[in-house]
Amino acid sequence: EIWGALELLSHHPDPLKRLPADYKLADFGNLLLRAILLRQYHQYAGVRHCTFYMEGSRDLPTPNVSYEGSKLADREFRKERVTLYSKLTQKFPESWFHKCDMRQFNVEDVLDRTLFVTDATWNLEKLFCRRKAARIVMVVNGPSRVADSQVLSSFVCAILGNFLLLSTFVAFLTWGDAPFWLVLVLTGVVVFLNRDAFRRIYVIYDTYQDTRARRALDGIETSDSARSEAIFQVTETHRLTQPTNPLCWTLFCLEIFGLLVFPLWMLFDVGNKAIAILFLVLGVFSS
Repeated sequence: EIWGALELLSHHPDPLKRLPADYKLADFGNLLLRAILLRQYHQYAGVRHCTFYMEGSRDLPTPNVSYEGSKLADREFRKERVTLYSKLTQKFPESWFHKCDMRQFNVEDVLDRTLFVTDATWNLEKLFCRRKAARIVMVVNGPSRVADSQVLSSFVCAILGNFLLLSTFVAFLTWGDAPFWLVLVLTGVVVFLNRDAFRRIYVIYDTYQDTRARRALDGIETSDSARSEAIFQVTETHRLTQPTNPLCWTLFCLEIFGLLVFPLWMLFDVGNKAIAILFLVLGVFSS
């Protein structure tokens, strides 16, 4: 996997033209330097996250395509998030962070793994157990479409699953003889922190209902002989700011000193050489 990543890195162009893209795989030193810079860009860039659903699309999700401008994008539940850190980076001078507007891809985009939910592959818990950023395509029209009863069953299962987890948390607090007011407060905190999970369940079901309503309005029949349509979630990340090369190397040196050199020195200083050597080996591999 590491060799494959280096091979990809040697052929991938630099979008900002900061480093030449004509490296050879044998030029390991330059590849390593570029990999460190790309990692620092990804780690410390200010980003904007945008999540929405596509209604009744006849095209499959493509990782290199932005769907924000599509007419099938469900903007009713479109969620855009810019972290406080990203906002702060926009206040720093250009010598620290420079402004940019480019797509930042995640692991799901790179792997390009697509999970299809059809009448044959559907199961009851798939909606509840899915990963947060997973790219799941639900076929809602055509020969492989999921039935209304299957969608409703998944919706109910997801609600009951979240309710069961919440009930288990409350039962654990009650078993520990926690006072009623503390149980109430902690339950409210858990519900607030997991509100997006409940929201995502409703959004999927609402998008499915909107797709059916749009088909009825356009006079498109819902049947096994109709052309296939699908709904799927799209999560796009756009880079707003990016650290400059001097800042990247400064932060990288601070990371090496604070997370590797200083703990290693302390372990040797207290005489724990065995753990220090183990920490050094694990630290080199993990970095």
